[in-house]
Amino acid sequence: MKVSVVDESYRTNAVETVHIIYEDGRVITLPDEPSQMNYLITKSKFRSGLSLKDVIDPVVDELVPLGTVIDRSISVRDHLIPPDEYFLNSGKTMEIKLVIRGIQAMLLSSNATVELTTAKSKVRYSNLTTGENIEVPAHQLPVGGDSFRVGAFYFTYEPLIYYYCDRIDGDIAQFYLVESFQSGELVQALFKLSTNYSRFYIELTDRDIITRLEARLRKLKQ
Repeated sequence: MKVSVVDESYRTNAVETVHIIYEDGRVITLPDEPSQMNYLITKSKFRSGLSLKDVIDPVVDELVPLGTVIDRSISVRDHLIPPDEYFLNSGKTMEIKLVIRGIQAMLLSSNATVELTTAKSKVRYSNLTTGENIEVPAHQLPVGGDSFRVGAFYFTYEPLIYYYCDRIDGDIAQFYLVESFQSGELVQALFKLSTNYSRFYIELTDRDIITRLEARLRKLKQ
């Protein structure tokens, strides 16, 4: 795969918030995590055949002044059908409200699809005695536990991925990749890994997310 930088200061917009207003008064806000938002915008369809992305893109393409945040509204009276109902519900919509920020971004060219949330942020360690600074990729920080726990959910960042520890045989753990959204697609898998990597996986404690993942896992195991 080849990736090159076309423009280091490309002017564009970023969608910070998407509110879906339904005919019955419900208001659902899409998750602001980029890979989740992209999946829902791409895969949620109206009965007209248009996707959320089709409806939103023409409005988002109108450049907003750099650093400025504005609200924009789109009237859409149609029945929305999401890819699942873990984030959004099916129903007749009235309006889509957007919060958009004018930004400067890096424009890339590639001969393959690039999942932008895989870009690796770095963490800097500073030695206050010597003044020495060391930078390491954030995903390499050993912030997890000393071992895996069967029946527990875990996550990693860049891209955001949720896992389930199904069983452990000796020093080998069997994991389900329960949920990850990459390039607008839901990614799921079953794989094995050494328990030596446990320190790079963070155990999930958010009850709402766990409930969603439990439902996905049941469907995945069917």
